[in-house]
Amino acid sequence: MVGWNLCASNYSSFSMIQLPPNMTGPESVAFNFLGGGPYVGVADGRILKWLGLGFGELYIVDAYFGLQVVGFRGGLGTVLATAAEGIPFRFLSGNQPNGMPESTGRLLKYNPRTKQVTVLLAGLALAIGPAVSANNTFVLVSEYQLRRLQKFYLTGPKANTSEVFLNLPGSQEKLRGPPQETFGSRRQKSGAGSGAQNPNGAEV
Repeated sequence: MVGWNLCASNYSSFSMIQLPPNMTGPESVAFNFLGGGPYVGVADGRILKWLGLGFGELYIVDAYFGLQVVGFRGGLGTVLATAAEGIPFRFLSGNQPNGMPESTGRLLKYNPRTKQVTVLLAGLALAIGPAVSANNTFVLVSEYQLRRLQKFYLTGPKANTSEVFLNLPGSQEKLRGPPQETFGSRRQKSGAGSGAQNPNGAEV
């Protein structure tokens, strides 16, 4: 594991993409498997993409309305699921720490063919930001309150089991993985506000 602090001098090789006027709340960006993007969510619920849409279907985890999908032409999202095994979703991938670890988080799997939601892993302490490996053999999920990464095996002799993959120096979120097979995450500093001026990262 390699940790680093990003300073202002490190930004010289980057350029800023301006969002449309009056857009607030961008937190995390994503790219599709072809490298298209970036995509970013904003506070009013819209998903924005740089230089237009160019993919098939976009699956969206909405904190309030559950799992949705949008076609390649964009438009309103279609709700696919709002509960798993009879338990409603509650602030999907949410981050609402209250000082007391609560192991009520779940890692969920959605099958677009059967339209079924399966609970892969339960009892997580504020689960955030899952990332699937490039070969689809495992998925990592961050337990924000316990400051660790869980590894859930999808295939192989350990399939459908999990283990603690890494204990972290701080509360991590927004995991990023394939296609490069290097997993990175963002670390929140206690009392540091949004961290926009001095963000931290970790690479595993």
